[in-house]
Amino acid sequence: MKAVVIEIHKNYCIVMTGDGQFLKHKAGAGSVEIGDEVVISRVPETRMARFTVRGFAVAAAVLVVIIGGIYSYRYLSKFYPVGSARELAEAEFNYKDEAQAETVVTEEAEEAAATAPELEKSAIDEVNLIYERDFSIEEDTMVDELIDDLYLKYKIFESDGKKQILISFKNVGDNLSFTGTADIIILFSDGSILKETHIELVDFGPQEEKEETVIYEKGAATLRIRLGGGFN
Repeated sequence: MKAVVIEIHKNYCIVMTGDGQFLKHKAGAGSVEIGDEVVISRVPETRMARFTVRGFAVAAAVLVVIIGGIYSYRYLSKFYPVGSARELAEAEFNYKDEAQAETVVTEEAEEAAATAPELEKSAIDEVNLIYERDFSIEEDTMVDELIDDLYLKYKIFESDGKKQILISFKNVGDNLSFTGTADIIILFSDGSILKETHIELVDFGPQEEKEETVIYEKGAATLRIRLGGGFN
């Protein structure tokens, strides 16, 4: 009678016959392995009933492992014909992990690049602010002021029923260009902002001039001029 080895002990093993019996079979240590098929010459008088539940569980586990392994190998071999199925499956898993990590790094880099201009502008405002002053808004007022090599001039007047401020900058230097921004802020008497205008001065070279006309509404009390940037 043929049977399959399902447990191994020191001087014997437990086998399962084709009709589902669990028997004790004499075998020397190392002579058989689990899963080996052996021939039982005679059926022992006492069947190993106490091994029935445990033996059945072991046999079922062995069967599941064998069937699962065969199915997995065939499935992976079908789609990954080159190399071992396990190596290729692990390679694909690792590739997905690396791709996901790269995506996260890329998104962080994009966010950093998006916020960089704002941080840079904030740094310029804090570090390179070279001039800030408030002036009282009164009609027919004119101001001339020299800021390093920048000549600031503004005039407050009314034309065609509109209140206006004409602001001009001139680089009176001989060698250096200026790059920065002039903020023209008009305030109410309580300090709240009525209007704000920005004048870009980029590569503002020697003897170069630039002017801007700002129209403001009734109620304006203060003109604030803030200049940030530097010569190069």
